[in-house]
Amino acid sequence: MAGTNDLSNKSDTFIFNNLKKLTEIAISAKIPTLNVGIPDSAYIFRDGAARSKRDSVNKMLSNFANSEKKLDWPPLISYTPCTFAFTPDSNFFDFDGLHFSEKGYQEFGKGICDVVHKLVK
Repeated sequence: MAGTNDLSNKSDTFIFNNLKKLTEIAISAKIPTLNVGIPDSAYIFRDGAARSKRDSVNKMLSNFANSEKKLDWPPLISYTPCTFAFTPDSNFFDFDGLHFSEKGYQEFGKGICDVVHKLVK
């Protein structure tokens, strides 16, 4: 999973290509990989350009996973969006609005477990 801080001043394509390279290393080693979309944050909530870039990177990650799916089960690459969104009153984020709180990490872990369970079922 990449985070808000990975959005930097680089283009969405540049960010995606770096994440794709990491994923391709795992795929070449036949390691099933779950790419989790860049999650919400206070920054993305407030900044439309950051949200647009994040959404674009996540869409490219999703499309990449879908284009790489083979008949193998489980697939070598899968994609899921983050399991919850940021809101100003969310208790899933720390005071900085960027990092998950303890409750947020618990919720994230639960959501990812649900996704992984469906993939290996």
